[in-house]
Amino acid sequence: MIQRDNIYLSIAAALIVTPASFMLTWFWLTDDPTLRPLGITERKLVNAGLVASGGPIVTTVRLGAGASLPMSRSDFEASINQAFDLYGLESKFVYASHPGSGIQITYTVGKSRIGAYSLRRAAEGIRPTADAFRMAAKHSKDKVDAKP
Repeated sequence: MIQRDNIYLSIAAALIVTPASFMLTWFWLTDDPTLRPLGITERKLVNAGLVASGGPIVTTVRLGAGASLPMSRSDFEASINQAFDLYGLESKFVYASHPGSGIQITYTVGKSRIGAYSLRRAAEGIRPTADAFRMAAKHSKDKVDAKP
């Protein structure tokens, strides 16, 4: 009876350990962090270039005297984030006033500022902002890789 229990226990242990040890071996051969069992972290995915991380994208909306958005803020934010979603990104929003008239939209990634765009041309800044985000992510990845 004890021998039968040991066989069942050994089979159960093999069923649990074999896939993890296979994936760990495959990880060592390929250096793909998505294959490491129970070891996926955002930093490792960024270092592998599988996830971009260049800091947050901040969309600054400056409203001139008497200017207002033609839709609610939540609808406006959803439409901008829908455009960023095509690149796998999203933006945080900051609202401010400025002394001029009209609406100015500026996108900020790290130290890079893209714009100012008028409300009608706001979509023109999405792609350059996504490119700046990817460049910042690549630059930060290169800095991390350069450290001994």
